[in-house]
Amino acid sequence: MNKKLTRTLAGVMSLMFMGQVMVFGDGSAQGLLHADTIASATELLATPVTEQNEIVYANDLTIYGYVQKGTVNGFEARDNEPVYVRIFNGDWAEIAYTEVNSDGSYSVTASGSEVYHVKYECNGYLPFYLKDFGTGSYQVGSSDSDNIVTLVPGDTTYNADNNNQWSDDILNSNDITYVQECVGEISYVATDFNLSMDLNDDGQITQEELDEFCAFYTDLSEGEFYDLSNESADIDYFDVNDDGIINRYDYYLMYDLVYNNRSSEIVNIPDLTGDGIFDINDLQPFWDRISTASDPNKWIWIYNHDMNRDGIVNIDDYITEKLDYYANPPLPSEKYQSYMDKNGNGCIDNSDVAWFQAAYDLYGDLDWDHAFKRTLTLNANGKFNWSLNLHDTNLNLNGCALYVGDSMSFTTDIPSFWSNGKGAELNICGGRLETGNNLVFRTASPDGWDGTTGQNMYLNGGSVVISGDFNFGQANCYDTIWMTNKNDYLEINHNWNYITLTDMEGKWTAGMINFQGPTWEVNEASGEKSVYSSGTHSIRFYYPDGKQTILWDNPNEYINAEDGTPNTLRTFNFNYIDPITGECLGLIFPNGYSEELYWFRPWFEMEDAGEWIPYDEWDNYPDTDGDGLPDKVELYIGTDPTKKDTDGDGLTDYDELFETFTDPTLYDTDSNGINDGQEDFDNDNLNNIEEIENGTDCYEEDTDVDGLTDGDEVKIYHSDPLKADTDGDTLIDGDDVALGFDPTLPDTDFNGILDCDEKTKQTLTLYVDDDTNPIESVTVSFKGTGNINKNTSITDVKGKDVLCSNVVGLVGNPYDINSTSQFNEAELSFKIRKKYLGATVFDDLAILWYNKDEQTFELIDCTLDSANSVVKATLPHFSKYMIVNRKEWAEAWATSLDYSKYDSYDIVYAIDCSGSMEDLDPEPSESGTASKRHMAANNLIGVMEEDDEAAVIGFNYTTSLLCDFTSDQSDLRSVLYNLYQEGSTNFNPVLSESISKLTTRTETSEETVGKMIILISDGGMLDDLDEPLNEDLLAEAKREGIKIYTIGVGVNVDEEILHKIAKATGGEYYYASTNDEISDLSVELKISKMKDIDMTDLDKDGLPDIFESIGMRLQDGTIIYTDPNKADSDTDGLLDGEEIDFHYDKSTGSIIFTMISNPNLKDSDGDGVIDNEDELKLRYGISELFDKSKDYWTVLRALKAEAEEDLNAIQDAITLYDAEDALNIIMEYDAYITSLSNEYMLPKAYIQSILFRELIFVNQTDKWADTVVEMYFYLKENTMKNPNNSVYEKIMIDYAMRDDSSTGYGQIFSVTAINAINLASKNNLKWDYSSGLNWGDNNIYNKNSWQDKKIVWFNLRDDNIYNVSVVPLVLMWGITTDECLISGMSNKYWKYTEEESKAIITRYNGNATEENPEYEKVLEYGEEVFDYFRIFSEVN
Repeated sequence: MNKKLTRTLAGVMSLMFMGQVMVFGDGSAQGLLHADTIASATELLATPVTEQNEIVYANDLTIYGYVQKGTVNGFEARDNEPVYVRIFNGDWAEIAYTEVNSDGSYSVTASGSEVYHVKYECNGYLPFYLKDFGTGSYQVGSSDSDNIVTLVPGDTTYNADNNNQWSDDILNSNDITYVQECVGEISYVATDFNLSMDLNDDGQITQEELDEFCAFYTDLSEGEFYDLSNESADIDYFDVNDDGIINRYDYYLMYDLVYNNRSSEIVNIPDLTGDGIFDINDLQPFWDRISTASDPNKWIWIYNHDMNRDGIVNIDDYITEKLDYYANPPLPSEKYQSYMDKNGNGCIDNSDVAWFQAAYDLYGDLDWDHAFKRTLTLNANGKFNWSLNLHDTNLNLNGCALYVGDSMSFTTDIPSFWSNGKGAELNICGGRLETGNNLVFRTASPDGWDGTTGQNMYLNGGSVVISGDFNFGQANCYDTIWMTNKNDYLEINHNWNYITLTDMEGKWTAGMINFQGPTWEVNEASGEKSVYSSGTHSIRFYYPDGKQTILWDNPNEYINAEDGTPNTLRTFNFNYIDPITGECLGLIFPNGYSEELYWFRPWFEMEDAGEWIPYDEWDNYPDTDGDGLPDKVELYIGTDPTKKDTDGDGLTDYDELFETFTDPTLYDTDSNGINDGQEDFDNDNLNNIEEIENGTDCYEEDTDVDGLTDGDEVKIYHSDPLKADTDGDTLIDGDDVALGFDPTLPDTDFNGILDCDEKTKQTLTLYVDDDTNPIESVTVSFKGTGNINKNTSITDVKGKDVLCSNVVGLVGNPYDINSTSQFNEAELSFKIRKKYLGATVFDDLAILWYNKDEQTFELIDCTLDSANSVVKATLPHFSKYMIVNRKEWAEAWATSLDYSKYDSYDIVYAIDCSGSMEDLDPEPSESGTASKRHMAANNLIGVMEEDDEAAVIGFNYTTSLLCDFTSDQSDLRSVLYNLYQEGSTNFNPVLSESISKLTTRTETSEETVGKMIILISDGGMLDDLDEPLNEDLLAEAKREGIKIYTIGVGVNVDEEILHKIAKATGGEYYYASTNDEISDLSVELKISKMKDIDMTDLDKDGLPDIFESIGMRLQDGTIIYTDPNKADSDTDGLLDGEEIDFHYDKSTGSIIFTMISNPNLKDSDGDGVIDNEDELKLRYGISELFDKSKDYWTVLRALKAEAEEDLNAIQDAITLYDAEDALNIIMEYDAYITSLSNEYMLPKAYIQSILFRELIFVNQTDKWADTVVEMYFYLKENTMKNPNNSVYEKIMIDYAMRDDSSTGYGQIFSVTAINAINLASKNNLKWDYSSGLNWGDNNIYNKNSWQDKKIVWFNLRDDNIYNVSVVPLVLMWGITTDECLISGMSNKYWKYTEEESKAIITRYNGNATEENPEYEKVLEYGEEVFDYFRIFSEVN
């Protein structure tokens, strides 16, 4: 050994070695070299990143070589199908093709694309593809040939998706079935097709072929003939059907005789095979003879010229008619396909099926990608701009350069392709391979190999440059890199994962490996001498970006050999020694060796004592066993740094500390007989090992909170336990399952409708806890979208909704039903406790609903099921519903309140009977259709009340009393048939007579009687008898209190004069040309009568005094009275007329009163907000549910715009929710948020805006902070349980652990929540929700107790409703502190100004005073949330 080298190594070893050594080829022990030692080596082998001459890559793709069709059992098909080689661009548009030459050769070139696909195709054979190819020139082969592609036989054009137009690229039993379906199909329907005329055997007879056939006759010498009975001809027996033509049909008949055991029918046919019998073996030579029919040198050619069938062929057979007949054969059978006709006999028969079956038996189920072992030889520089994936392919660069822009995969997958230990070969062969990213080179799977197989990479004087990772080799395989040429060069610029069982001795003998990545890991499954260099081979270690790591073997013990021999040293050998200087050139460190630049495991001794290292620094320290814990930490806490699983319980040491919170030094931490890996702490049917494998929480049975346990997701539904909505259909997995859908499919039944939009039959029931309530339960059932247990609510609003709570005849309580589900109709049913109905009879029950649009209560059709005590109805939508006593409700509305100033009315019906009505309004008949006048008058008579009396006067230029005053409506209607049409029109006489009759009756009447004239006319006056309207009559009518109502009927009505008459007397004009308009007349007149009341309003409150005195029936059926002498009866700042609205209802002809708020109560709903300040005057609280159908998209657009601006500041963080996600979560909890708002009288927009801001800013950092806090509490708990456990004592370090973090939707700290909850308890604030939370139960927490903080923190993190419920408490707690920007704020939260609202919101994020170092951030937070607050405020 060289003395200089020995001296140098002695110094190095004394400092750095712990006992293990490198073994060089001569068996001597050597260590690493110092920088001075390798100085000369650096001169000899300079940085091997050699500058390459600029490489010119081909701009096109050329494919060439030979193609042959594969045979079946040695039989070469006779189908004559052409073979094509086609090139497509990346979008599969064909850009070049060629038909393979008769000798099998081809060459095709394509350009103009970055990605190419190549397809070799021939009907009846499986296609051969080269997909995702780049440029270059390639010679292509398959199997063991480097230039011949052999197509796999047996594939058909079967393709169910494309009507069997081309192959499905798969060989399977479908191909056999397809051929079987075509059996019996023949190439030509004509049984006498003359095969001898078809000289090129294409099934068509051209004029040229016919001329050549006929030339036979003309070429005969005079008197020349052929005698077909000549024994030498030996031909006539081939004409099986004796039709004078020998063709394919004769073979088909013979085939049928043989295969159907009818050989006895075959006579006079010689034995063609010499076995003494004509059988199946004779069919082939039989066909061989027939196939010569187009050969002029064969007897069959001559036989087929015998047109007159006399056994002699001569000029007499030149019969034009027959020749023309044979020259025009019919088309082939529709399903006949020539490629199936493997024996070329013109028909698809069982022998063809047998050929395909034999091919299938030979190859089995096979797709294009696994059918071929490929060979590629590059002959011009090639370039792939994207990735290149080659499997089972030999690639020879042949001195050329190949560039792959992204990653390259080179694998051996299929055992049947390879033998004798040989996998695929990558031969650089003096060329250059460069990848823009990773290179994967390995035998993909050891299954099925003979135990020695592996891939080989031969550099052969070439270079390989890998820009990314180099993943080399496969466990239990023998993949090998051969470097035996001084010019061999391998450069790796990122991580190198190395694994092989190959003994590398003699494989690396020359050239250089330039390793420039951060980590080279030699996998422990590698065999002995798997890293072994000899000769002049060198490896250069250099990482420009930091420390370089070479992971090799176990540091504290030797690796056992494959034969089981323990403590076998695995050789790591680089023994290239400079023969002159004695310097080691096998390992080169360009910048000198130091611990700061390199870490070679296991070459340096690990320190005996460990220490705790801050978690965020762990990546900077060695982790020998790769379990995630640095060696120093493991030594510190007592785990083994060389074992991932110190206690052997199946869990890594890291996972025990941070996932299961068990003791990594104890196999069974709690000594319950179950090892820590098999424990199932959360009872979700996944043990701890399974939880960690799936990334789920060992202490949460439903990690993603989707309603399914982690175990069910993994083992039953196969959904993602870490993703609430696995299939992205907006239904969480639990809802998918609950509704009968597959949580892994967005459209379970593939009907084109997403599961979230499918309507499924569902039921939701609210059970009434009060046993004395007549209503036992309320149920809604419908086919709707989503999970109605989440998107639908049934809420008792007794005492909360004033109108519903006071409905006349109410039985039990009213209920508000809301849903965001989409449905067509729903069934509502009330289960009744009959014994608590009191005086109400079950059969008198009905369902009443509140029509919000009309602000009225209405009965709906319902079914009474007395046997089951159920009242039910079908609904088209939801609202507020209640059970009422139908009789009591009806009685409330049966008697109308009379506000009229008259006891009764005298009415004159004046009906136009002039001649103008002849055309416009024909005279009625008792059997015919009534005229418009008749219909209008008949309808208007219905205006009369019981005490009213009326008369009927007909008029033209004079008058005719048709009926004097009477209260009998039938008498009045009967005279309508006496109407006439004649003469001109004059209104003066009829007005005069009508006024006279009405004034005369009034003078003799003792009652207060109203007077009106109802005048029905077309308004016309004839010019020749025209008399101006006497306006004195109109003035007289007005003085006498007579209102004239004019009705225009007909087509062309003179409306001006009718308007004038009505207006002058205080009446109204109506036009009625259609039947519907006529039907409305009675309602209009009733309303007019109602308006004829005393509208005196002394207190000027907007309500006539008569209403206030007599009372007003409200929409709930009750009657309310107000003080006619006080404008604001309850002194709430609202006039009585502002609290009660009224209008005339045309549909009922009555006055409708609507209570906006109670004019007799200052606070109508008793929520503490007086009516003039309360937006929801008749509903307890200040907030209503969000109207998603109306406001959702408006709000979302506005929120997105604001959020986008705010999120720009954290654009590098990956947030968990976008604006739409956040709004959808708020919508999901809208009912809770609304209830909270109303319970605390805190505007809903405060809660919504806070939640929105917190949700859109939640990111992975928050999740990690939660993990740290969770770990803290579990470790704290385990320390209490196991006080002697040194592991937990050592890692409970203040700066590493935290006992609090903001968490959940509202991102609330447990300490903040405790402050807020304690305040709520002291003030007896209550909020009951589904988890049974009640702040008023004196749940006072100690914020200095880690146990109390743990309870509150886990509630905040895991219970969304709890978290949302704490948000308003935190807001109210903030208001009571001295830290808001505005002091002295009242508890009337609904009255806050914008400035005060911003102060409340700001305080939620922290102390908003300048003493707070985060003061500016707190203010910025307030500005952001206030923008969201204003958006939500607009729709609440």
